[in-house]
Amino acid sequence: MAKGSTDAKPMHLEYRFLRGLRFVVEAGVGSTLCWALFMGVQLNRMVDAGKIAVPIIAIYIACASLFYNRSRALPKGSSKTRSLYAAERALQATLFSVFGVVIGVVYYAFLHYVGYGMTKFGYVLTSLGEVCTIAGWLIPAGYVIFGYMSFIFAIRAASKDLMRPTTAIELARRIRNAP
Repeated sequence: MAKGSTDAKPMHLEYRFLRGLRFVVEAGVGSTLCWALFMGVQLNRMVDAGKIAVPIIAIYIACASLFYNRSRALPKGSSKTRSLYAAERALQATLFSVFGVVIGVVYYAFLHYVGYGMTKFGYVLTSLGEVCTIAGWLIPAGYVIFGYMSFIFAIRAASKDLMRPTTAIELARRIRNAP
């Protein structure tokens, strides 16, 4: 195919579309996570926020372990380096998410202990109460969202060599040469 051929443009546009779609999906999941945490704090239901955060942290821990074990099994090379990097980023995601959840729980417990602005129906939104509620959501949610983005970077790093196209002949050769 010649360099100036117009056949290469549709593939380029398709690739850009898929990259944009991937970004929209990642941002949508992150926004949903952020909104769920905000509603858990705002509606005085930290148990709901915990129901969301605990399974996510368990997934982060499992993926960090899998990436690390995968990197130990691979021979030296770029795949091993990428897998170790992914394991490190997944561990970083775990730590940031745990740290965000712990800060949120401590802040929530502190507000209950002090009794500041609490009623049977939730927070009484005075100007200082609004600031405390928003700060109590922004700080932990920031850590959790940063953890989520670290995990996305880990998945991207590990998937570079997992998602390349292979032919049936290549698959048969890999199976034949497998130990």
